[in-house]
Amino acid sequence: ISDRKIFNYLKKNCFKILKLKSPFIEKTIADSCKIKRNIVQLDEKEKSLRKILNLGHTFAHAYEATLSYSKKLNHGEAVILGIVSSAKFSFKNNILNKKDYEQIIKHIKNLKIPINLNFKKKDINSIIKYMKSDKKNNSSKINLILIKKIGKVIIGLTYDQSKIRKFLVDLIKRSIPNLFTALNFLCGCFASYLAFKNLFEAAFLLVFLGAFFDLFDGFFARLLKVESSFGLQFDSMADLITSGFVPGIVMYNLFLEIGVRELNFTTHILQSEFTFSFAPFALVGFLIPLAAGIRLARFNIDDDQQNDFKGLP
Repeated sequence: ISDRKIFNYLKKNCFKILKLKSPFIEKTIADSCKIKRNIVQLDEKEKSLRKILNLGHTFAHAYEATLSYSKKLNHGEAVILGIVSSAKFSFKNNILNKKDYEQIIKHIKNLKIPINLNFKKKDINSIIKYMKSDKKNNSSKINLILIKKIGKVIIGLTYDQSKIRKFLVDLIKRSIPNLFTALNFLCGCFASYLAFKNLFEAAFLLVFLGAFFDLFDGFFARLLKVESSFGLQFDSMADLITSGFVPGIVMYNLFLEIGVRELNFTTHILQSEFTFSFAPFALVGFLIPLAAGIRLARFNIDDDQQNDFKGLP
């Protein structure tokens, strides 16, 4: 909220700070205290500048209150979610530039802190109600403290409830495509089990069902305009299992069924004897998941393939 250099220090040394290593944790605490001291000294009665210390708190208090201050969300987690929401709202309203926004989100993600809202659409009325009752509001509009850039925060901005409601709905909608991706992922996992059991017809049905879910996760992401880097990577992992790993297992087992020779091996581990066998030639089947992995990795990093495939999909 006050100094880009401190943000860069936190970003560079975040894991050392989390492990309470010296001198990183001491410097972080000292810098934080200095920032708060300087702000409070300039505005003891919170008439203007001191309000920047409340960054994210309007969202955070509403999230906590909606969950009845339960153990589902502690105060620190709520404030992090509130800061993330403020950053996203700032970015979506052209207050915060894309580069700074991505740095903020990436930094918080690197800390392994969940940043997705686990609310349902029916919770939005409650969130709006608590945001309206926040101490910073003195009209029917909702007062927000937003981010202009890393190290600079803006106070005194007010927004209609309808605008904030739309913003919250968009945040919650982001989970819809990921639900279809999760179903694709689960289909692939169960199909793998069936393929190992040589139940190829059942495995095929689950692969087909997974492909159906895969079609709709992308469809809803584009329809709802909630495409994300997380969704892209999660979708690729699900596709690799359902459309790569499962066909590889099926191909391997089919080679075994036509009589490809197996080699037996025996080994001793911790005074126990283990015997296993595999068919070297049948390993050709696993070229399918290998090719799928390479294909998806190339797709994910190629900016020219955001909308269309090059070559065979």
